[in-house]
Amino acid sequence: MEDHDLKELHQHLLLIMQEVHSICTENNIHYTLAGGTLIGALRHKGFIPWDDDLDIMMPYKDYERFKEVVFAEQHEWLEFNVIGKTPGCYRTIIKAYDSRTTLIQTNNNTPKGVFIDIFPFVSVGNTILGAKFEYYLYRLFVAPLVRKTNVYGDKNPIKEFILTAVGKALPASFWYGCIKRQYERLSKRQTKYVSDLDGSPNGIVKREFTEEYELTPFENCQFYRFTHADEYLTSVWGDYMQLPPEEKRKPGHIAYLNVNLPYRNYSR
Repeated sequence: MEDHDLKELHQHLLLIMQEVHSICTENNIHYTLAGGTLIGALRHKGFIPWDDDLDIMMPYKDYERFKEVVFAEQHEWLEFNVIGKTPGCYRTIIKAYDSRTTLIQTNNNTPKGVFIDIFPFVSVGNTILGAKFEYYLYRLFVAPLVRKTNVYGDKNPIKEFILTAVGKALPASFWYGCIKRQYERLSKRQTKYVSDLDGSPNGIVKREFTEEYELTPFENCQFYRFTHADEYLTSVWGDYMQLPPEEKRKPGHIAYLNVNLPYRNYSR
């Protein structure tokens, strides 16, 4: 991706994030910048220069409320993909799209708009062992579900064949029902550890890192992050202030981008 394309992408990601921030603040919904976006906020006061996405997280109850709010309102150009509400959506996270743009990911050839990802996080246990059990239980449910799109692949062809076959043998509603029940069960608990189950096991962190929020500068905006973001990121990433090797400083999620073309008008 050319530098000017990346800058245009960042500008549209910011536009989406500003809209999501407004929705959250108007409805008293908690969220935090997450993943590489949170690292960028602390290390660069904005995007990691070579990053090509934007991630946020919400406590599960806020996440569910966010879904209710966004589908109860009309939005001029902002769209949302939510499993159970959006046809053909088999991801358990929310994607917020700019419908005025076209973007094709490297692992999904379906054209959509520029988007941000919104992840839930939830209580997972009072011990690391118990938390990892819940994490891998979730992965057991989600692996067949995402195979509905035919865009995910495992390096082991036998494993991939089994996951795809199992995923297609049962309806998406079955797998999502399992995930929904797990989230609902975990959301009733107040445990020592919480986790974004869509991430890695390293994302299992102490609850105390995630209970307070504050505004932080991000490019020319201000968005919310964990007050204890440093402790959170150190727990997940280690020395997150250390830059990666130069050969890894490049975007890797996007196959095609046109910020001036609505994705519904895209043709191959």
